[in-house]
Amino acid sequence: MAYYLHWPLGEVLGLEHPVRERVIQEIGRIHTRPDGGAAEGFGAFRP
Repeated sequence: MAYYLHWPLGEVLGLEHPVRERVIQEIGRIHTRPDGGAAEGFGAFRP
């Protein structure tokens, strides 16, 4: 989470669990390809 959002570790650990869980879900949603498959890292999207 800190890696993708460039947040300090202390800030990530300071989030309440439900908030942290929601942010992680959103990161996963962002890294899902439009065809429904999971992206395989940076530059993995291939139309």
